[in-house]
Amino acid sequence: MDSSDIDFAPMALALLDDLNAAIEKAKNHRTEGDDAVLIDDMIKIVMQIKGQAGMFGYSLAGLLANIVLNFLETLDELDDHVIEIMEAHSKTLSIILKNGMKGDGGEYGQELRHELEEACRRYFAKVVTEKDFTAEDDSDIFFVG
Repeated sequence: MDSSDIDFAPMALALLDDLNAAIEKAKNHRTEGDDAVLIDDMIKIVMQIKGQAGMFGYSLAGLLANIVLNFLETLDELDDHVIEIMEAHSKTLSIILKNGMKGDGGEYGQELRHELEEACRRYFAKVVTEKDFTAEDDSDIFFVG
């Protein structure tokens, strides 16, 4: 793949178009009981981005997609906060791809990773609080490996 002439960015941007459509569907067309299907639609697209990004040198995009994939796979239901996280993720990946940001993004990439992880942690801390669960340490609520 290192010597391939294939430009991953246009392929990934097409996947992001699909992800944005899935996000819009989740945002505007939710009915009782269809959250699992809507989440699964997003998972399938994010999984493709994650799987392909690293092969084409976009390790930061792959890493961020992995974080979101882990996040989505833990969800049972959607809410406005999940939609916000997904929209922010899509916008971030779009910027990375449109600017040809290959590699890990250096310090900026680490900051993006940290912010995404923290958004997921805050989401799960909020869910735990709202559902009146108790956790000894909320840092264990969402683990990104």
